[in-house]
Amino acid sequence: MLAREERQREVVVGRCWVAARAGVRVGMTVAHARALLGGSGGGGGGRLRVERFDGDADARALRALAQWAFRFSPRVAVDGADGLLIDVTGCERLYRGERRLINAVANSIERLGFGCRVAIAPTFGGAWAMARYGEGGQGARIILEDASLEEALAPLPGRALRVDDETVEMLGEVGVERGGEVMELPRDALPSRCGEGLLLALDRALGRASEVSEAERASAPVEAS
Repeated sequence: MLAREERQREVVVGRCWVAARAGVRVGMTVAHARALLGGSGGGGGGRLRVERFDGDADARALRALAQWAFRFSPRVAVDGADGLLIDVTGCERLYRGERRLINAVANSIERLGFGCRVAIAPTFGGAWAMARYGEGGQGARIILEDASLEEALAPLPGRALRVDDETVEMLGEVGVERGGEVMELPRDALPSRCGEGLLLALDRALGRASEVSEAERASAPVEAS
């Protein structure tokens, strides 16, 4: 578990899947997390390890992982503090299909010692949503086709559309909490009520609007053999 000090108390910044299943959430105090793990059975409290969160070190490690990921695609972008966006358009041919490709990515990351969730979808927004909010725990490997994209996003929470907390709270005030409920709202009313960002996020997730990621530059020439 990763923690940092906020307002003279230790707060959880990151946690493993074991802690997540026990109810530990990002933002709760370490004391609360210890209590949850101690009462979760199986000696969870005895195995708890708390490390100091170092944002700069995390960012450097993620950029290093992005450089490593060039083996799968020539276009890799860092996504936030804990993710990568990899444009694999056409790359599945080298792996004889998307299933082999997604397994290669996930297996390679796990061999490095990281837990991961990997998703392939027709859009960055769709892949982002499924990797972070789709079904399955650690190790999930999800492939979405064009026909199933809207159906897959419908039951996910509104924040899976990559909108800010203010927009999520605004939608919650009118009882809109799921992606499908957002899709059912009148399009012409969205900008005036929630700003242009929500409509753009929805269109990007569904492939109605284009999206370009700011790819990393390879630190060394790419070679193939």
